[in-house]
Amino acid sequence: MLGGELIRRRDEDPELKKQTVAALLAAFVDGEGGPLVWPQTSESAQKEFDVTCRKLHRFLLTHVPAFH
Repeated sequence: MLGGELIRRRDEDPELKKQTVAALLAAFVDGEGGPLVWPQTSESAQKEFDVTCRKLHRFLLTHVPAFH
């Protein structure tokens, strides 16, 4: 879901096409979760997605020095 959402947003916004994947992850994934998915999913699916994005965020902070 995250990859699809990042691709969709890059397609819609030319400025995002100039950013690296790491920059996109830093912009859209944080301690609160991930981006709202479009087309909208159920509330429970979005919550599960946010949990996964929070785990990814913690992983990136602890294992990828350049992510800070």
